[in-house]
Amino acid sequence: MTAQQWLELASATLGVAGSLLLATKCRGAGWAFVIWLASNVGWIAFGAAQGLWFLVLQHAVFAATSVLGIWTWLALPALARARQRTGG
Repeated sequence: MTAQQWLELASATLGVAGSLLLATKCRGAGWAFVIWLASNVGWIAFGAAQGLWFLVLQHAVFAATSVLGIWTWLALPALARARQRTGG
């Protein structure tokens, strides 16, 4: 397999893994957004290398929603827990 094929495979696999993680509603489901962000970066790199600019645009937007998901599902709850521990 070429490097581009490995990148395509890894990006697709990460996208599926993130979907499965969120679909299970398990305790770590919020980490799906981190996995999706990695997938988005892979697809952006793949699309840029192939000249697939609409794919790049799509995954740039998906990356922004992944960052929003990380903030909503992981960062905000972590900040709230930290405030509770410090009494703030």
